[in-house]
Amino acid sequence: MNVSDRTEYALAVVGVALCALTARVGGSTQRACPGVDGAVYEAVGVDPRGVRLLGVELPSLALSWYDGCNWRTNSLVPLALGCLCLLAAVVIRRRGA
Repeated sequence: MNVSDRTEYALAVVGVALCALTARVGGSTQRACPGVDGAVYEAVGVDPRGVRLLGVELPSLALSWYDGCNWRTNSLVPLALGCLCLLAAVVIRRRGA
């Protein structure tokens, strides 16, 4: 395994990790969810029946959404960096082929 292969795999792993981190970076309201919805919310972290996208703010690279119980704002910076890492891995793969 040469250096470009290791770099490609490292960039791919970092890219996927950063993309996944997007869901965790940000803030939310802390409202308690009552009843059955509360049990689902505690198990999964969102109420699947109530998820709604409220808006994407490109100047601040933020995503606003409702998770069925709380309003959340997440940064899109990790997603953008993750996509750049994945793109760099693809470029390295194409140049090596």
